Amino acid sequence: MVKGNHTYANMTSMYYSTPVGVLAAVARFDPYVSKYYPTVDPIYVKAFGSDGVRNWKTQSLLQDTGPGRIGSCTKAFTSTAMAMMISANRTFCAAGVSPCKNRTLRWTTTLNDLFTGYTMQSAYRNDSDMVRSRMEFAKGLLQMPNITVPGVGGSYSNAGYILAGHIIDYVSGRPWEERVTSWIFNKIGTDGSDVPYGHVGVWKSSPSKPDNYDIQWGPTTLYMAPAGDIHMSAADHARWAALPAFCRPGAPNPTWASPCITASDFAMLHLAPNPPFNTYAMGWAGVKPYWPRVDTTNATTHNGALWGWYAEQWNLPAEHMGLSVITNHHRRNYTDNSTMAPVDFITDVLKAVAGHYQLPKCPSSPPPAPPAWSVLKEPNGSCWRSTDMMPHTLCFANASSSLLPPSYNYTLPGPVATREQCAALCINDTSCIAWSFRTGAAPNASCTNVRRRTFIISPIVLPGHRRTAAEARPLLRGAASATHGGNGGSDAGGDAGGDAGGGAVEEPQPEGEGQGEGEAGLEAGVQEEGPGADGQGPRQARRQLAESTLFKCVGSDLHTSGIVRRLDSTVTGTAIPFTTAVRWSFGAKQPFNNPGYTGAPCVSTWSECQELCLEAQQGFIKCSGWTWNASTRKCLLFSGSLTWTLQTPQAHCVLFSGMVINCPTGSIWG
Repeated sequence: MVKGNHTYANMTSMYYSTPVGVLAAVARFDPYVSKYYPTVDPIYVKAFGSDGVRNWKTQSLLQDTGPGRIGSCTKAFTSTAMAMMISANRTFCAAGVSPCKNRTLRWTTTLNDLFTGYTMQSAYRNDSDMVRSRMEFAKGLLQMPNITVPGVGGSYSNAGYILAGHIIDYVSGRPWEERVTSWIFNKIGTDGSDVPYGHVGVWKSSPSKPDNYDIQWGPTTLYMAPAGDIHMSAADHARWAALPAFCRPGAPNPTWASPCITASDFAMLHLAPNPPFNTYAMGWAGVKPYWPRVDTTNATTHNGALWGWYAEQWNLPAEHMGLSVITNHHRRNYTDNSTMAPVDFITDVLKAVAGHYQLPKCPSSPPPAPPAWSVLKEPNGSCWRSTDMMPHTLCFANASSSLLPPSYNYTLPGPVATREQCAALCINDTSCIAWSFRTGAAPNASCTNVRRRTFIISPIVLPGHRRTAAEARPLLRGAASATHGGNGGSDAGGDAGGDAGGGAVEEPQPEGEGQGEGEAGLEAGVQEEGPGADGQGPRQARRQLAESTLFKCVGSDLHTSGIVRRLDSTVTGTAIPFTTAVRWSFGAKQPFNNPGYTGAPCVSTWSECQELCLEAQQGFIKCSGWTWNASTRKCLLFSGSLTWTLQTPQAHCVLFSGMVINCPTGSIWG
């Protein structure tokens, strides 16, 4: 969570008068967490802050967590409480009708269904009893003629929402104030206390005169609160606005107390009755403003003005975002109705906040494929073969490979004119463990591939024992070099190590110290052989020769070389069910593929991210670990030394991670 006292002073110079104070917040909703992690809250406040003063006369500062009055934005809360009753299949008896016949509350329920027996009996103003006051108000209201044709038209009406508050009183059996508090307020952390000051601009004879404001303070007539008198912090208000649904199937502890809202009933709250002529739904209005870089598709909003306050709430489903901006500066002045509310200022703040706190977007194009010469997934899919280019380097088979007769050396299949072609020949040959390309015009250019081979295993025969044909057949293990010139030349027939002025078998050294070498082989051992098949043959011993270091790399101005590594990757976070999965990340380590926090590609699965890492093994920065965020689909790649950090699942932070390792099957080279 981020908070701060953000300064919007650069926005105020264009307005008739400087806003007194402003509260702003942005909240996000994570549909992935909502679907798969029922015990994790899918909504969080990303940022909130304040600027300006709370009281113009005392110049006391507005606080980031301070309350603001949201006025008619309250209508969305009243509509939501109504939807909760409908989703819970609340029943009622028509008022004044006997005997009672239970009916279920529906969106199609009419006022006549509810209040058939209502007649005007007394005055409907009673501030000490909100329920009775709303009932008497409803009785008086229902005696008046309709201002629109039922089912055809509609009109914005405070009276209608006071009547809705009375329906909640009547059907739920408890006052609107209690229902909104227990069903909504208690879940977003506000208690409705501390009514703050609002301000109205004092008329100025010219823009050059200093700004001045009258302080506004006071509640509405209490029983009218369902139409517009809630006050809360901007952070709570944004969290409220971000909620796209209230119940999540299978959630053992729903985000919201019962009754919850079904998806279809929630959709009714935002459904425009007759677009484009009438887009006002139930406490929300459909609007699609143009805000640069922000997707406002299917956006809904409501505003409110009360006692020197002005507020707007926005639900942006395409951005999974809720916004709140509240200012304690309602009217610009007493006489100019064109500046009745600082809408221009609020709009600029909304655009700025929405654009700044968007989730990272997916790049418009997929990540580039690695060079064809550099990487190959093995046919069984268990490991990846990868190579890089090392300029001014020559890799060749060690002298021990010269034990092989020329007929066992590898012959390349055709002319090789570039180092990329040379690398491709090696990467596609599952026996190739290193390659070297000699620069030069044909016929001087050449490609040497070091292939994994097997040394001769010489059986030791005891006296008196006749060797069988199988025993006489040599077994091969080790490495050999083969050279192919640019003119399509022939098998070199020998060990390229001799051309390098070497031939001595050296112990392996760590890569990065001037030369890299292949793996050491099997240790020498003795295997006792039992009697022959006829039970008469003598016991004999076979000694397996040690496998030497297979290749080495040295400096050479004329060569470019590469070593083939067989790579795999670990993976964490795939346990099912998701609620018990352990998640890991790499802490504060910065990914190398995410410049400006926007460059990382989006992929559909963690395995695709894993493959991007295994493919990224070229150049100075090689991928050593990866993290896939299931909520945002972002694939982050890391290099260098990595340390695991425990990361529990959170909204927009459900991580699958892995580290690159040498392939656990077979040899790590080639």
